[in-house]
Amino acid sequence: MVQVKTLTEELDVYGNLRVSVNDGAFISVGANGTGFLELNANSVKSVNIKDASLEAASWTLSEGILEII
Repeated sequence: MVQVKTLTEELDVYGNLRVSVNDGAFISVGANGTGFLELNANSVKSVNIKDASLEAASWTLSEGILEII
């Protein structure tokens, strides 16, 4: 289980998104910018955001926390 955090480029919380990791199912990230995901791989190869006007600039997976900017 991995905690997912979504942030703006200024590192502020970016909530209410739907994200997909490694082409898996989309999960909802709440208003507080956090959610949880079952991740089988040790690495993140791709991050997709359901809103076509947004894209992930970068992401980091460390100590069970995936931060998406």
